[in-house]
Amino acid sequence: MSTLKTNNIQHVDRSEPSILINTDGSVNIAGTMTYEDVTSVDAVGIITARSTIDAQGDVSIADKIIHTGDTNTAIRFPAADTISFETGGTERLSIESNGTFAFGNVTPGGNPANKNVFLCIGDSDSGIVQDGDGNIEIFANDAEIVNFNAVDGSTFTGDVTIPDKIIHSGDTNTAIRFPAADTFTVETAGSEALRVDSSGVVRIGGVTAAYNASDKLTLVNNSGNCSLTIDSTSSSESSVFFADGSTGTEAYRGYIQYKHSLDSLVFGSGGSEFMRARAWGDVNISNKLNVTGIVTASNFTSSGTVLIDTTSYSEATTDADDIIIGSTSDTQKGISIVGSTSGGIGNIYFTDGVGYKNQGRISYHHADDSLRFQSNVVERLRIGSDGTITKYWDGSTVQAVFPGSSQVNGVTAVPSQAGTPFVVGRDTGTTRSAHFAGNLKFDSGYGIDFSATGGGSNTSSEGELFDDYEEGTVNILIHDAAGSNISVQTNTYKYTKIGNKVYIEGAFVFAETGSKNGGLMVLYNLPFVPTQNGQANGTYWYDGTSDAADVTGVVYVHTNSVAYLKQATTIGQPSNNKYLTFNEIQKNSTRPLYTSFSYITNS
Repeated sequence: MSTLKTNNIQHVDRSEPSILINTDGSVNIAGTMTYEDVTSVDAVGIITARSTIDAQGDVSIADKIIHTGDTNTAIRFPAADTISFETGGTERLSIESNGTFAFGNVTPGGNPANKNVFLCIGDSDSGIVQDGDGNIEIFANDAEIVNFNAVDGSTFTGDVTIPDKIIHSGDTNTAIRFPAADTFTVETAGSEALRVDSSGVVRIGGVTAAYNASDKLTLVNNSGNCSLTIDSTSSSESSVFFADGSTGTEAYRGYIQYKHSLDSLVFGSGGSEFMRARAWGDVNISNKLNVTGIVTASNFTSSGTVLIDTTSYSEATTDADDIIIGSTSDTQKGISIVGSTSGGIGNIYFTDGVGYKNQGRISYHHADDSLRFQSNVVERLRIGSDGTITKYWDGSTVQAVFPGSSQVNGVTAVPSQAGTPFVVGRDTGTTRSAHFAGNLKFDSGYGIDFSATGGGSNTSSEGELFDDYEEGTVNILIHDAAGSNISVQTNTYKYTKIGNKVYIEGAFVFAETGSKNGGLMVLYNLPFVPTQNGQANGTYWYDGTSDAADVTGVVYVHTNSVAYLKQATTIGQPSNNKYLTFNEIQKNSTRPLYTSFSYITNS
């Protein structure tokens, strides 16, 4: 082939040459050079494109793409499936075949903590790791320092240093702050809600300082109420413990505990419960309740002794030591029951069962200022405002009255149960008297005692107690000598017993029509047994007929409760063995037999 020598080649339709051949051997092409039938261009030197190189296919580079005029800055392909970026002759970034990124002067392919690193920073032991477990981890010096998890959040294995605060995104007035050395705070809505200071004191709410230098937790509300809530389940317990150690009961020497299953509030000291308050209002105290001030309670129950203003049990009897008030060193102690002046009533009740809640009662009625006493549910005694004492029988019937407005030396205006009064009191001056419109009764063995008057001279007193009196009719019978009863049409016998003295007086009018023993007659059925046999104090008299003389005599009594009528030769002088006989009287007439005698009895 021959050589074509020319300076340029110009198309006939162009005003300028399209291809210029320079003296240095370079070729300038003014337009686009297209090689449609050429597979490659082989150039020994540099191919320079003054404008855009439009490669319609792949551009194959053996090693690097170098920045013109800056040959130590390049994009390299240092190994298969690897791209690196260099500046100043140093590799700054590499992308390995497994997708790992390496920043800095790092050999790609590092594996801190045996993790597959996709981004290494600085050296092969530090980087960002995603190991297929859903976590993104940051390592430094082969140790994990941060773990990001979409479910659990972020985990930092080391410290996080913050100059002042952590702010809530989109809520800039809510933050965790470090406002001063050794202090951190929590702010909400621009106000401090929590502070922990350099001494370890925790303050929740407000800005008030601790009340006491020993406080470690303070709850503050500068605008209203302030409280603390411990929330647990209905079958568990909520507690506050006071400890002085960590072993045994040291961990709970004192405590306040709410037992939700029992609805009971429990207080403990010395490691044991001492008080329990139940939901229905009961408060149980395991030992003593010592109160120096006032105790106010609507209901109070104690299973032992209640001590008020004392600590001693020994000064009261065990039969009445349920409540002990004061001690022997006190001059005055008492109980006050306060009520309304117009209608208030102060009460002390004595009960013996559910159905008998007011068997006994002491009450003060402020309306009339009276003190009243009740037994068996009935008022028995009342002391009025003027001192008058009224004794009642059945709550309304007056038995006795002691006036309070005048001087009395006994009971005055005392009605019996039937309403008839008798009076015991002072008449005038020093004179005393008793006025009875009813009966004066004594129990057996009691009577009127005259021992104050003394006995008589040369006497031997057997007693000065007048303890018996009775009177009435008595059915005296008259028998014949054979013991057969003699009929009478009139029997008027009466008796009177004063002490041990029996008085009998009466008369017979005979009505016997039958045959009787004509011998002596005997009086039967004496009301009391004579002490001894002998002559009684008294006489009999038979009213004889107009043609017969009267018969008189004395009465002899016998311990078998009979009496004999012994005739007298003169008045008052009995004849020897001459007794009044049945044959000496008229058997059926109006002539009476009078008898009046007395005798001593031990009955």
